[in-house]
Amino acid sequence: MEAPLHGTEPDQAQASLKAIRTLLEASADLEIRDIVLPCVDHSSIQDKVAQVYMTALALLEDVIQKFSCQDFKSADMLTAMEPALDAIVSKLGDNQARLREKAVDALASPSYCRVIGARQIAAKVMHSLDKKRPPHNKWRPLATRLELLRRLAREYGLNRGVASENGLHALDLGSVIGFVEIHGCASHTFEEVRTAAKDLIVEMFIAASESDRLQALEPFLHKIRPRHAEEYRNALTRG
Repeated sequence: MEAPLHGTEPDQAQASLKAIRTLLEASADLEIRDIVLPCVDHSSIQDKVAQVYMTALALLEDVIQKFSCQDFKSADMLTAMEPALDAIVSKLGDNQARLREKAVDALASPSYCRVIGARQIAAKVMHSLDKKRPPHNKWRPLATRLELLRRLAREYGLNRGVASENGLHALDLGSVIGFVEIHGCASHTFEEVRTAAKDLIVEMFIAASESDRLQALEPFLHKIRPRHAEEYRNALTRG
């Protein structure tokens, strides 16, 4: 079932997608699982042909929607989807803006899935970038990750420490701040990264409690340049 996804003709790709969607519908109704995730070939997501990439992402979203309500264990689902998710994460640094945007949308989709959740997706996105800061001319992997984290934080909220009742969904506040600090986002050479970092931090702390501001925001601001810290404070004041 994987080979047709590599067709470069739009009609062929759409015909393949329609056929596999029919198969997914039937397998979901019959609770047949072993054919589902192998349909999402990570090599299709990594394909350099945009049509193949888009078709693979559309299929992945179908898989998630069809099977998110079934009783998959979180660990099993994550293991099965890991190659596909890793392939999508690698697209966050693509030179083409449209492909980066599609990758963000595709990673936001499994965040709704009960057995995956935004917290797991955020962790994968943050941990997939080497702690050694990427070369400054490679700003896209950082900026796009920050934009995705902002989207997830806005939609699912944040908490401190271990997952609470909204468990798999709320992002860990300390982990997000740590990501921004480790990669020097607040003082990055490229404005795109600095702006994305500021937008993320400001949006997080506008919704944060006074306690979280004192415990997490002020220490962060003391670590960055005074000029940048002042910009953050002004943005928070404006709300």
